[in-house]
Amino acid sequence: MYRIITEHTNVDGIKSLLRDEKMDFTLHEATGSWQGVEERSLVIELDALWDDSEVTRVAKKIRSLNNQEAVLIQNIPTEGVFV
Repeated sequence: MYRIITEHTNVDGIKSLLRDEKMDFTLHEATGSWQGVEERSLVIELDALWDDSEVTRVAKKIRSLNNQEAVLIQNIPTEGVFV
């Protein structure tokens, strides 16, 4: 599973971008901090069907969309089963 953590900004634009990229996603609203300053955060979870370069490309688009210095990408090993 991939996770992109960004500011809770322009959520509709982020959803539109993810849909345009045909990425299935789950969003979580959270509280985080950047350089010691607390902020509202958005956690975007993507399934593991994507490779690092695709996730990085989308994360860069989100970073640009929100005019951020950086967003965080996490690659978390998981197993999932549809039932």
